[in-house]
Amino acid sequence: QVYWAMIVRRKWLVICSILAGIVVAGVLCLVLPKSYRSSTMILIENQKIPDDYVKGIGGASIEERLTMIQQQVMSRTLLSQTIEEFKLYEGQVERAGLESTIEGMRKAIKVETVGTVGVRGKSVETITISFSHENPMTAMQVTAKLASLFIEENLKVREQLVTGVSDFLERELHDAQKALEAQEQAISQYKSKHIGLLPEQLESNLRALDRLQSDLNATDELIHSLTDKVSLAEKFIKEYEAGGTTSDTSGTTATSHTGMDPLVGRLRELERNLTTLLAAEYKETYPDIVETKQEIKSVKKQLAVKYGDLPKEKDGDQGKTFDPYLRELMKQRNELRVEVSSVKDRRLRLAEHIREFEQRVEQTPSREQDVMILMRDYENMQKNYQALLDKRLNAHVAENLEKRQKGEQFRVLDPANLPQTLDKPNRLLIMALGLLGGCGLGLGLAIGLDRVNPTFKRREEVEMLPGIRVLAAIPNFHYRYNQLSHQAKNPLLRADVGISLAHNGGMHASQRNLVAKWQPHSIAAEQYRMAATKLVLSTEGRGSTVIEVTSAL
Repeated sequence: QVYWAMIVRRKWLVICSILAGIVVAGVLCLVLPKSYRSSTMILIENQKIPDDYVKGIGGASIEERLTMIQQQVMSRTLLSQTIEEFKLYEGQVERAGLESTIEGMRKAIKVETVGTVGVRGKSVETITISFSHENPMTAMQVTAKLASLFIEENLKVREQLVTGVSDFLERELHDAQKALEAQEQAISQYKSKHIGLLPEQLESNLRALDRLQSDLNATDELIHSLTDKVSLAEKFIKEYEAGGTTSDTSGTTATSHTGMDPLVGRLRELERNLTTLLAAEYKETYPDIVETKQEIKSVKKQLAVKYGDLPKEKDGDQGKTFDPYLRELMKQRNELRVEVSSVKDRRLRLAEHIREFEQRVEQTPSREQDVMILMRDYENMQKNYQALLDKRLNAHVAENLEKRQKGEQFRVLDPANLPQTLDKPNRLLIMALGLLGGCGLGLGLAIGLDRVNPTFKRREEVEMLPGIRVLAAIPNFHYRYNQLSHQAKNPLLRADVGISLAHNGGMHASQRNLVAKWQPHSIAAEQYRMAATKLVLSTEGRGSTVIEVTSAL
């Protein structure tokens, strides 16, 4: 109520402020430059071939690609070409320069996206491009140009993306192939260097080791058997020599006879039989051996009786004669010794081979670890190569998909329109702001002036001051008093007023300079009476006071 009273007291100031705000807003609507905005809508079409058959190149999201395309379209180069093509901002280019003009054109261009929110986030479905210019036809043409630039840049970005991916995968595939071939060469060299020590040869090495061990055991048995035969042959030789069957006597008499005597032939035959039986590893107690030995002794006795000594043969320059049986025994002994030596050499070779295969078996675990590392790296490289090969094939198909325009495309859904209404200035908004500004200015001035020039408007304000005693609050009769003054000048009303106020024979109320109210209310008269009473009480004892109170009661 207080503020409303302030506004009412200065209502003309508030009304003038509102009118001034409206006038200023109207002038702005007429003075501000006018512009029209044309818009076009671009639809983002998904890939026409299902992803189950051909997977396109994912790359950046549609939002990131749109940001990149927008930056390219709003680049200085393309915008300057557009300005030159449509002769835009000719005066502004001369006044402010090209850079400032391009910046202003960027502000006149708006790009908005519309999409749906799904599980994977917001998916853009349409793009709205708009451009504002003072000429509606130019705004429409530039908007269509911007839409075509968006579509062209999208095609370039997609082609560059798939081409870049294909080239990158081609280089990576080439490097992977080289690495794979180098790994294959390293594995081959390692296997060649460590032939016989490889894990896959462990089983064959173990079999060879078992076979060599068996051969070694057989060789040991053969050496033992041959050694026994040599010992037996030496024993026979010693026994034969101990029996006096050899002689160092020189002579030639028996030689001529031994070649003709059948006893000598029989003796040699018996010696050969004995040698055969001994070679067959029969024991000395074998009946045939015993019988052969007895017959040999009998034949030798017969020869000794017949010739007096054994037949002799000349051996080189030694001049010694040997018994054929003894010579055969010594020959067999020497052959057995040679064979034993040969078998021992073979045993040494077998032992060397066994040690070699044992070392191979011992080194196989360490070689297996090396081979596992090489093969693991090879398998990883092979998987990487196969994955790159699949990706390259997919990229090649995606590249063909983009070249044939079967992938994601931009298509103009709503072409650029010819604007019919103003985009700027917004007259309704300006007028509303002018009205609000005028109202605010008027209210501010009214309240401010009332605060600057303080006066008592209510009884409570006076009562709050210390040292001041309030007698009564009398309403304002200024307006009513003016009406009475006007009626006093009117001849028709002057007599009535005089009759109503001249009952004491005095002057007219207007001449007596009294406050009068025509047809006052009883509340106002009561206020007068209360004021008179308080005045009498407050001035008691200080002199007489005359108070005239008129009332309608």
